[in-house]
Amino acid sequence: MDIDPDEEYQVLRFATYDMLVGHDNEAFLEAQGKIQSQQEELSQLKVKLQYLQELYDKSLTRLRRSGSSRGTGQSGACEKAAFSAYPPLQNTRTKLPQLDHTEYPDVNFWTRDLWDKHCAYNKGKTNGLAQTAGKRGRPAKRTSDEVEDNEEATKHPYIETVEGRPVSGLHLHRIGVKARSIWTSLANRGLAPEKFKKMDSAAKEYYFTEMCNEFFELRLCSDFWKLELWSSKNYPSWSQNHLEEKKETSKRRKLEKEARATQIAQTIAPPQPPTPQPEPSQPPPAPAPPFEPSQAQPPPPQPPSQPPRSTTPPLPNRAMRLTFETNCDNPEFFDDLDQQAATSSNAIQTALQNSLGMQAEENEGDHDSSNSSRLGVGKEKPRALAVVGAGTTPKNFCMSDWLEKNPGGYKDDFEEYYKGLTAEQLQPFSAAAKDALNARARERRKTKQKK
Repeated sequence: MDIDPDEEYQVLRFATYDMLVGHDNEAFLEAQGKIQSQQEELSQLKVKLQYLQELYDKSLTRLRRSGSSRGTGQSGACEKAAFSAYPPLQNTRTKLPQLDHTEYPDVNFWTRDLWDKHCAYNKGKTNGLAQTAGKRGRPAKRTSDEVEDNEEATKHPYIETVEGRPVSGLHLHRIGVKARSIWTSLANRGLAPEKFKKMDSAAKEYYFTEMCNEFFELRLCSDFWKLELWSSKNYPSWSQNHLEEKKETSKRRKLEKEARATQIAQTIAPPQPPTPQPEPSQPPPAPAPPFEPSQAQPPPPQPPSQPPRSTTPPLPNRAMRLTFETNCDNPEFFDDLDQQAATSSNAIQTALQNSLGMQAEENEGDHDSSNSSRLGVGKEKPRALAVVGAGTTPKNFCMSDWLEKNPGGYKDDFEEYYKGLTAEQLQPFSAAAKDALNARARERRKTKQKK
């Protein structure tokens, strides 16, 4: 019995995959084999295409760097557009109209003015539910696993749901992922500038259309200001980390401009040889006769060839230097300051007497002696007085004790005395220095507790 082709077609039409495989339909099995082979070939071609695309991107990056090093003067966006291998952007989705606030009355921040007033009113206020004061600095970023789906986002509360509640942190994370993927597509086509405000109208329209079709919450406002504000706060960090063309500093631009101007000036106006001066037709006038002083008029004074040198040696600065540490909390600070001032006053008087005595001896001597004798070369310098420093060191305590026994002593005498002390003799001074440090630490702790 012959089967009608139409009936056979109807049977095959309603047959399932298991029925065709179970009855060993040769045509179906052959078609399935061809489909599998085509899918394998397609996957291999996709892998090759991805490899070629990566290779092309690397070559394009090297080409851009070499072009920028030569100073072509073209912007990064123009270079990317010239060498872009990606197809042009096309809005596959329709541009959505703006919504009416009367249809969504629960939304709190419909206009930008309402949000600005809210920020101005709550400026400087902290969260009333907080148990402790917040730490300074930028908070650490959390991963998507740490963010709960129903947790409200506190960073961008103006992005609200239809009920007027801020979107969850996970939903805000999805908005960021989608926006960064669109920015990457724009950057591959040379349409991503360094600043979001500099993005052209075509790229911005594509970006707004894609984002508003994907996330309905971004449409709950007038003039799409929520997406504009969110993008202006998140786009700079992305552009600094992903765009290859960095903005040159003003100093570098100034140096390049000056170098270019110098090069152009040298090219336009090369140095010319000096032109010979014509010889004068008339002889030059005779020089005036030299001045002959008369007996009635004395000759004018001539300036000295070299300025006179002072025969008085400079005062030693080390005898007048006060070294102390401003620690008004320590009661011994003012006693040390008075002692240092008195010692420095004695040092100044001694240095002045020594310098005046040296000058008197030189005036009594022969003025026609050699320069070395007039300048005081080889003469012994005045000795420096011992001055107790403000530091709490064993050496300073030892010097204070030595000056009580030898008032007005010199520094080199104390150094010889200090070098000759044994460890047992230095033990009291070390203990005194340690006690002073502990007392200073206790005073600082008390001061901090009072504050």
